[in-house]
Amino acid sequence: IWDILINLEDESQLILRHAVNVPILMYLSSRFFSFAFLITCTLYYFRNIKNCKPGCTAAVAFYIISTNSTSLLFLLRVRAVFHGSPLVKKLFLLLWFAVAGTSSLDFLFVKAEHSTTDSKRCIFVHQEVIYSLVAISIALIFDTMVYIAISYRLFKWFTLDENNHRSVRDRAKSLFIGKHLPVLGRSLLRDGQFYYL
Repeated sequence: IWDILINLEDESQLILRHAVNVPILMYLSSRFFSFAFLITCTLYYFRNIKNCKPGCTAAVAFYIISTNSTSLLFLLRVRAVFHGSPLVKKLFLLLWFAVAGTSSLDFLFVKAEHSTTDSKRCIFVHQEVIYSLVAISIALIFDTMVYIAISYRLFKWFTLDENNHRSVRDRAKSLFIGKHLPVLGRSLLRDGQFYYL
């Protein structure tokens, strides 16, 4: 919610000043469905609910759309940075399908029913721990690989000629905090780091 509120002005400018295209739709759907997931879960846990199933279905659907649209944004980013590398683009597309597939299985593994301590409240039950770990791990691996690949590519683009005379420490600073990079490279690197976090 904090992230949405601090970026509200930028997002309104994005909507008003640019033609709607796939990346903008994915960005907006990522933001909207993440927010919808949070609100649904909050209402789900703290309100008196007679039937648990619709709320659970909505929360799962919002989670899946949010996760997959955010991952698709990462995929679009990595494909843009590696536009001349078809093998890298195929690898990340395959990884994105793994993220989409494992997160979509929530419809099979997440169920809800009334709490045994308070019959007016709903809880998620019968969650498969192994499945949850696999789904979270695949999403984390994908996001981390995108972040590392883009950071490395930016580092290589902007320090290709200057790397030979710099120490390992200075090169590491360039890769992780953007030191010695031109303004464009530093802003792209930091923007990617911020979005990843």
